[in-house]
Amino acid sequence: MLQNPGKLKKSAHLLKTLGNPHRLQIILQLLGGEKNVTQINASIAVSQPALSQHLSRLRSAGILGSRREQRQIFYYLNNQHIGGLLAVMNDMGQAADSKMLPQGVTGVMNA
Repeated sequence: MLQNPGKLKKSAHLLKTLGNPHRLQIILQLLGGEKNVTQINASIAVSQPALSQHLSRLRSAGILGSRREQRQIFYYLNNQHIGGLLAVMNDMGQAADSKMLPQGVTGVMNA
């Protein structure tokens, strides 16, 4: 699984990249298909330069891909597993909110 130190480092970098609410909003926007920068910026409350930085980080992490069409840049999800990862994160959040242990987890002490 993640026993290889290189894979651990890459996974940690991916999780760190996803650990920003604005980047998660961008990903959620792109679950429905590719969008250009203007479309993404219309639904996320960040400045255009900040949005460009977030898009760049997501692209360099391999989460997003992009293509240019004349003067517009379109972004799309480049990783087919992102939707599943977000679903797992949502389930984990719901379990934490309800203070329920995930199915099959036993012996966890409350901190």
